[in-house]
Amino acid sequence: KSIHMTQSGDKGTLIHRCTLYQLCIDKHITIQGKHPCTLSSTELKKTVAQMGLSPIGTSDELLTSLIQHLAQNTTETIDSNHRNSNEIENKLEKQNRSNPSAIEIAKRVLELNDADDFEGILNIAGGNTITKSSPIAVMRKAYLKLSLVIHPDKLQRSFDQATHAFQALVRAFERLSQPEVTDDVFMQESSKTGKKGSSKSPSGIARSNEGCYRTRVKCPRCKQCWSEGTLDGNPDYFYNFLMTGLKTYTCSTCLCEFGCVTAIHECPFCSKFFEYSPQDYHRKITCGNSKCNKEFGFYMFHVSNRVMTEMKRSVKEEQERYAKIHRTKQRRAARSISRDQQTAEAAFVMGLEDCCPRCGEGFEGYPDEEAQRHHMMNCTDENKHKKHRKTVQAAKEHAAAAEQKRDKQAQAQSLASWEFLGGKTSQLYLLNNDQLKDIAQREGLATSDADSREDLVSKIGDQRRGRADQESEKGRKRIKTANSSSALVVGNRRISLSPEDLPPNMHSMTVAELRVFCASYGVAVPKKLVKSEIIELIEGIAFDD
Repeated sequence: KSIHMTQSGDKGTLIHRCTLYQLCIDKHITIQGKHPCTLSSTELKKTVAQMGLSPIGTSDELLTSLIQHLAQNTTETIDSNHRNSNEIENKLEKQNRSNPSAIEIAKRVLELNDADDFEGILNIAGGNTITKSSPIAVMRKAYLKLSLVIHPDKLQRSFDQATHAFQALVRAFERLSQPEVTDDVFMQESSKTGKKGSSKSPSGIARSNEGCYRTRVKCPRCKQCWSEGTLDGNPDYFYNFLMTGLKTYTCSTCLCEFGCVTAIHECPFCSKFFEYSPQDYHRKITCGNSKCNKEFGFYMFHVSNRVMTEMKRSVKEEQERYAKIHRTKQRRAARSISRDQQTAEAAFVMGLEDCCPRCGEGFEGYPDEEAQRHHMMNCTDENKHKKHRKTVQAAKEHAAAAEQKRDKQAQAQSLASWEFLGGKTSQLYLLNNDQLKDIAQREGLATSDADSREDLVSKIGDQRRGRADQESEKGRKRIKTANSSSALVVGNRRISLSPEDLPPNMHSMTVAELRVFCASYGVAVPKKLVKSEIIELIEGIAFDD
């Protein structure tokens, strides 16, 4: 309190803040005439970003990283009387120039891009092991590794071609991972020559099964083979839905629910495990094992039109149900209160905890609260405490890894469902930020970490509407004369929205999702509008009120 710092948190947090304060005094560290510990939250985030550090985290985490960075890399005071913001930027540029490897990598990417050597670009990080038949998971690892090095946010000040290098990297990854999808650059070239590009219809893909196999899929929990024989009772074409990420299935042995991302996949030649991505389904790949270089594809079973129609209805309902469950989880997480050690100890004393939060001993041997309180007062064995902390940490890491796999499977399923249902702009609200960024990059749009879901959907929608208008001079006339639809003039463009386009669960959607839905149609929603007013706006456009 005497040094004007926040007093929230437990004793260990307060001691850590005082230690940071004393470290700044000993090292004579100030920022623009202020002690770092007295900076506001906004000033702290801005200063951390200027120093080239990550601005993501709590105030204590940002303050710790900032002071440690200054203590290790500076021996002089950063004061506003001697240094201003321009000098800080010059220091960052000097640090970038002192590490020319990133610039050399960016230049190498541009050289390989000029030669259309997409494999060579990813092999800069992959060690000459990536080919056009490599699994997409391996390609993605190399792509992410390079993107961290040559991202424009890191090289923009020291290398003016950083944006072009990053776009070349994205193009190389897209051309290798999805060769059947025409690159946006070529679509723009064809539109300039007067050729009309046909819209993608992922559900209508037809291809040969030559060199393709019905690969073995196993349950990730009990390692039993999935849908082999008559035990599961699944038709053959369920393999299509699983491998494309459209559906998840339940193991008939252990009742574990899994999809193509969480399942175990075996190579049809060497029977070794390989990483699989839904984008690999229409490609021929190698398993990546050193002793097996044989290429193979994935068998595509025949599916009738009736089954496809039923699947579209089922997938749409399942995605809406998943979106509702996901929103419920987010609301619960927002309402939950994080419990510190003292709260856990008080809960154990009152009989609300199953085991002691210090040593992990169960409460079965303690008949009343007095016995539990007596145990807490005498629970001082540091070895037991250390062992219990390790056990709790291991359990948290295991739960986090399992949750990460489930989230990855859910994201793959939502993206596959969106593409299966036609890739409509009006359904982009079902996707998350990372998926929207991938789609924006496919469209040739520049994105940044500051872009919200609403911004990304607005960019994608504007790009698609502009392309449609370029391909046909009668695009606006078609919107105007569309059957059972209404056209609203907003600015210089017409917005067509029919009652059939409205989400069936619109009244249960959040304000953010409603704004994203409006952005997909190019409708700018004022920030002051509440949920009921946004719904009234959407229904007014749809029903021409």
